Amino acid sequence: MKWLWLILGIFLGIGELVTVQFLLLWFALGAFAAAVTAIFYPFVYQLLVFVLISVIFTISSRKLVLWKNGTRTNVDALIGKEALVIETVQRVYCDRGLVKIHGEAWRAYCEDGEISVGTTVKIVEVNGTKLKVKS
Repeated sequence: MKWLWLILGIFLGIGELVTVQFLLLWFALGAFAAAVTAIFYPFVYQLLVFVLISVIFTISSRKLVLWKNGTRTNVDALIGKEALVIETVQRVYCDRGLVKIHGEAWRAYCEDGEISVGTTVKIVEVNGTKLKVKS
């Protein structure tokens, strides 16, 4: 039975390398732990070790990632930043209104009427490829 766990662990490890989701790694470690358990204990204990190791590592890694990631990334990092209006921003969610942030132009809209060119605005929300701003 230990060979089955080893093969499963290898396939899960390869799957982790292919998908890079940082999830299959924990199941691969669980399978390797179950393979070691297979040397000494029957299948029920092997399965229990596999499940426990996989679940414990998965939960603890998620908590670590959530704890560490207090900072926003990608487009979420734009929220709260200031941008410069380069085309009049209107109240409606349409294809008019541009703001410039970090050298990039983004479509923008607002809730409080029109915001004229040259005004510095704060980014409140990101909706797809459009920024909701306020002056």
